[in-house]
Amino acid sequence: MFNGDCRIGLSFSGKGDYEKALFYNNKDLEVAVNMAKSSQPYIAQCHQNIGNIHYLRGDYDTSLRYEKEALRLFSESFGENNRYVAIERVFIG
Repeated sequence: MFNGDCRIGLSFSGKGDYEKALFYNNKDLEVAVNMAKSSQPYIAQCHQNIGNIHYLRGDYDTSLRYEKEALRLFSESFGENNRYVAIERVFIG
């Protein structure tokens, strides 16, 4: 499945190499978007990961844009009373 690029991106993020982390997470998002609608929660996770990387880079406006999209997708997938939605609301602040 397309999760491999996400894991590679998270590894680079953990090492502080945010450019490579963004590259792999964006690649993963592209694949997820081209999948069926059933991948919507994974698309949300991709947005969340990319938002976190932008946050770590200090690009808060871009981070907020990705986190809001993740919140929208998680809400559509699971409804408002879900742990993923709650976690995303914490990230947004």
